[in-house]
Amino acid sequence: DFLVSLIQFSKDLNLKVRMYCVGYGFQKYDEVHMLKKSGLDSVIITLAGPQEIDEQFKGVKNSYQIAIKAIELFRKNQIQVILHFTPTKLTYRHLPHVIDTAYQLGVEKIRVMSFVAQGRGWDNRDLFVMDNMERQEFSNILQDIQKANSVDLQFSGSFDVKEAGDDSCLVAKNRFVITSDGLLIPSFALRMSKDKSTPEICLGNIHETSLDDA
Repeated sequence: DFLVSLIQFSKDLNLKVRMYCVGYGFQKYDEVHMLKKSGLDSVIITLAGPQEIDEQFKGVKNSYQIAIKAIELFRKNQIQVILHFTPTKLTYRHLPHVIDTAYQLGVEKIRVMSFVAQGRGWDNRDLFVMDNMERQEFSNILQDIQKANSVDLQFSGSFDVKEAGDDSCLVAKNRFVITSDGLLIPSFALRMSKDKSTPEICLGNIHETSLDDA
């Protein structure tokens, strides 16, 4: 299995391995247990809100149940689970639901990441991009969450979170991303738009630049 081999290869290099997913392909205990045995450290799973909202956001029926079952299986295998929430016009009011779900499932961290209009997000950007009033309402939701904080919220992107928590974005601090074509970029959020050959901020190419120089 390529994924298992990739994890094992990374662990042999003494790397910490974190995987992003929405739960598909990890609906059986044995499938997840293989990842645990190969050395997977943590997994980030997307949850957009209650069932109806999650299915609308992902465009897949039963996506909510798939994510919940995957979370339960990863936790049973003692792999750290971090929930990924993206506030959009469709989802921003449902962060409290995601926090309640995290608490019920024993998940201690939620990463709130800015919406980036790329891929399916670009095609549906008019449905997802928040206007100023919605952004302000989301800011108020964050402040309310601070008063009853029961989970570790981490933020990545452009949020006014100074009163709701520390800005824990790690871009250009202690990590970067190697894309499938070898580009070194500070964050997934900086992946190129359709009309550009490279992102605006690029640290080089892994085939030409050493990691120490990057």
